[in-house]
Amino acid sequence: MKKIYSLSFKIPIIISAIIFVTISLLASISIWSSSRAIRKAALEGFFSTVSGYSHMIDMVLHEQLLAIGTYSQSGVVLNSVIRSDDEVSKNVAIKRLKDFGNVNNHIINIGVADIDGNIILDAYNNELEGNSIASVHPELFARIKANNYDYTYDNGISISSTTGGNALLLCGGLKNDT
Repeated sequence: MKKIYSLSFKIPIIISAIIFVTISLLASISIWSSSRAIRKAALEGFFSTVSGYSHMIDMVLHEQLLAIGTYSQSGVVLNSVIRSDDEVSKNVAIKRLKDFGNVNNHIINIGVADIDGNIILDAYNNELEGNSIASVHPELFARIKANNYDYTYDNGISISSTTGGNALLLCGGLKNDT
């Protein structure tokens, strides 16, 4: 028992306790600081990835709007709308629409509707002819009409009538300079 009360025992124990507390405190601070830095880096990386994908999707949508702007100026398609009773014009226009679809990997379906939103040509699903975009996508159709039939896309993803998969509807008016 005398050894416990002696200075030769107490001093090493006190020094060891101080070192142990200091090491424990430094380890706790290091772990807390590291986990905070890792969490921050992960969140910044996630935000950067999401931002990159967001810009990529915006770019693809912009390119698709430019593409439908180009498609809408096709003389063959315009001719089929002007001569809607001519079966030859209709078949040529459907072939042209399919050609547009074959060179554009993002197209699920492509068609033409009249000014009231009634589908008059459909390249991939002729069962859609006669249906109305205005009744299926009323918000989109109202926005297109309000914007003088300028090119736009729907605010939400819907189920494709052609494939049954997810789809985003892009629409715009046919353009004829004359």
